[in-house]
Order: sequence, then C-alpha cells, then structure tokens
Amino acid sequence: MYEELYAPLPDRAAYLERIGLRDEPMPLNAETLHKLMYAHLTHVPFENLDVLEKHMTPDLGIEALFDKIVVRRRGGYCFEQNGLFAALMTALGYTVYPVVARILRPGMITAPAHRGTVVVLPEGEYYVDVGFGGPASAYPVPLNGEKTPDGFY
Repeated sequence: MYEELYAPLPDRAAYLERIGLRDEPMPLNAETLHKLMYAHLTHVPFENLDVLEKHMTPDLGIEALFDKIVVRRRGGYCFEQNGLFAALMTALGYTVYPVVARILRPGMITAPAHRGTVVVLPEGEYYVDVGFGGPASAYPVPLNGEKTPDGFY
C-alpha cells in the first residue's frame, strides 16, 4: 500500500543532472549534503499549482515524483520535493527518515502538515528541507541546536 512512497529512485544520474550535478562518488557528510541540498533548491522550484489551483490529489509515489520533477522538469511542494529528495539521499547511501513538521506562524496553531527529512550522519542528525515555500535554511540544520551558516537552527 505504501511501497510506492519508498520505492527506489528510478535513475540517480538523471536526478543529479536535473539539479546540475554529475553522478560521481561523493563522501557522505554534512558538506556534501549541503551541496546536494543547495543544488536542488536552486534548480527545482517550489510549486503547489496542482494542489491549490487544479485541486488535484498528487501522486506521491517515487515513480510519479521522478516523472514530474526530473523528466517533466516541474517543481513541487513539500511532500513531493522532500519525498523525492529523500529517495535520492537513500540512493546515494545516506540513512534518512521522513518527518512531519508544523509551520509556526504568529498567533496561529496549525496542524502538522509539512514534510521534511532527517538525515543521519556519523557527526549527528540533520533536518533537511528542500520543499518549503518560504524563508528556510539552505543548509542541513543540525538537530543538536547549533546554528547553520545562514543563521537558522
């Protein structure tokens, strides 16, 4: 039932090419994770048109996300982009798990309705989010409370 949400990435090289990188050996560390995250953020736009304008229910299976974002070169919203990015991280050898987040706004309490990803590295766990449609860190955020170079915790 949920297998398609965690299916293997169809073509790692094509995804990396989509975000402007080559498929070559990369160390599994926070620096490489930042490089991958930054590449995705600068090549794949935030897009929620299908959901908000067309009232479509998106297919969150990896094959469908790969087709939309890599093959058809479209963008996506948090569940789409972070889902596909997690599949890339897994294909590269990272240990990842999805998390649900709550977007905090002054005076509002909202339900958890945002998807992010936690990446486990030897030096610690990092929150990674390539699908937020607003100001967010362009760096993996260490979950130990350290600030990122762009000032986010």
